[in-house]
Amino acid sequence: MDITDGAEELSLEEILSLYNQPINEEQGWAVCYQCCRTLVQKHRRRQPRTSSASVGDLPRRIEGPGDVRILRDGTVALHHRDSADQPRPPNTSLEVIESLGIMIYKALDYSLKESEERELSPPLEQLIDMMTNMAEKERDSDPCPDEGYEAIEEEEDEGDPKTVCHVKGFRDIIMLCTSHLPSPSDAPNHYQAVCRALYAETRELRTFLEKIRSAKENLRRMERDTGEEPIRDVNELQNADWAKFWMQVMGDLRNGVKLKKVQERQYSPLPIEFQLTPYEMLMDDIRFKRYKLRNVT
Repeated sequence: MDITDGAEELSLEEILSLYNQPINEEQGWAVCYQCCRTLVQKHRRRQPRTSSASVGDLPRRIEGPGDVRILRDGTVALHHRDSADQPRPPNTSLEVIESLGIMIYKALDYSLKESEERELSPPLEQLIDMMTNMAEKERDSDPCPDEGYEAIEEEEDEGDPKTVCHVKGFRDIIMLCTSHLPSPSDAPNHYQAVCRALYAETRELRTFLEKIRSAKENLRRMERDTGEEPIRDVNELQNADWAKFWMQVMGDLRNGVKLKKVQERQYSPLPIEFQLTPYEMLMDDIRFKRYKLRNVT
């Protein structure tokens, strides 16, 4: 996979391919929320029922993770890859929601064997189930009216998000993602921070893998020059192995290392800190001396 140096955006497809692992649940919530915000903003730019609407602002199905681009600042853009001869027709909002749910489910299930099934937390499983049954519900009811799409700031103030039981439009998805957090007012900043961290950590992983590749080439060159036997353990490690180690280290830095087993609830909705990447958190601890050194005897 080739991620261009200095790129301002990464597709979710590139991220999945580099890690060769599924995204985690919080990233799934964040991508869902940010995609819906982008779709609402596109609707607001569009002039309904007029021929002056830009083709790019019309609702379109999300065909896969390649359509979802995560920007450096944590915002999300949607890019549809059309054939010049056969551009895809616009879709209804419910069809777009269904395609988004399917895409997120596949990203959460990425690289797993057919015999394996990922166990999701109940709230996320319910959200995806509602989203992926949109087409069936649309056939049984009237299409979702345009009045359902208002400014995001107004939508988030309407009603209790936990009372949403039927998805009728993008605002309902936003409300469900908002209710996932202990403090709903933090949703815009939190989910943008999660996507920003996903972008930053992917860039850092790519740099790390480039250094590993360069080091392995130098090691092979040294082995040829000295006639020594190659170090099999190092040579046999593939990018997927290094990516797995990277994710474990980043997870330990972000979550903290547990020295003893503790009894935990089966599901905890408390969010993890995403304002800083693990590297930035470590540098911040060093800068403010949030550590204790032991005397060496």
